[in-house]
Amino acid sequence: MSLAPDRGLFVRLALLGFGSFLLSGLLPGCIHGPQVKPGTAPVTAIEMEPMKLEVVRSDTGARVEAFDAAGLFEQAGEDLKAQRYAEAAAAYDRLLKDFPESHFAGPALYNAGLSYEGMKHYAEAVARYRRIVDKPKPEGKDTLDALFRLGSCLAEMQDWKESLAVFVRMLARPDLRLSDRIEAMSRRGLAQVELGELQAGERTFRETMDYFKDNEVQERLDTDFYLAMSQFYLGQIPHRLFRAMPLRLPQRQLEQDLEAKAKMFLSAQAHYIDAIKRQNPVWATAAG
Repeated sequence: MSLAPDRGLFVRLALLGFGSFLLSGLLPGCIHGPQVKPGTAPVTAIEMEPMKLEVVRSDTGARVEAFDAAGLFEQAGEDLKAQRYAEAAAAYDRLLKDFPESHFAGPALYNAGLSYEGMKHYAEAVARYRRIVDKPKPEGKDTLDALFRLGSCLAEMQDWKESLAVFVRMLARPDLRLSDRIEAMSRRGLAQVELGELQAGERTFRETMDYFKDNEVQERLDTDFYLAMSQFYLGQIPHRLFRAMPLRLPQRQLEQDLEAKAKMFLSAQAHYIDAIKRQNPVWATAAG
């Protein structure tokens, strides 16, 4: 079951808008500041991003192809929106290789991760998100989004220990919105449960529900998905415990075991009913 319905694929095109580009390695010298000769008008120098030329040979002969970071970024964006993930990933990786200092490199790195996610190549996506979050001074929304994607990919790989570490790190940030914190707390609880830390997971899910109740008036959630997920796992934990509880003889022990299992069963049932009442289609179905 995918746990990322609301942080979907998107393309950042905010950096587009360059008109022309310097032919890197072909034009001698550099562009410097204005140099004014007596009796002439001032010259305005504009620093532009480099362009590369590549000779492509085929059966019909050789031809020269010119490409730049903006063109690669734009084409990759079109491929990503059209869900041509392999083509998008190749273009973003080429941009990062040929134009590592470009203004497009940061968004290209993030979008390359999205492209690999689209192909379900989670290890490749993780490698790219880590390059964003492991910068010397990671900050801002881009890093926050990359942390969510990183933790999600690690969960898809069932690397629960590393996924837990990512969400613990995220919850230490003071700049989380209500929706961000509810998601991070829920994902931390999921990792704890999958690691077998059921008590810790139950505590996290209860804290998630309490945190929402304390803040629901001040801020609206973007989605109820993770709140319903927390409610579902508050039922899943006693459900797992119910299944694991033994039935033993003699008769007196059997009666005690049956009573304990019945209490656990009723606890799970009550939480599943509460999850259904949240009316999130995914988790209501799972709870039903």
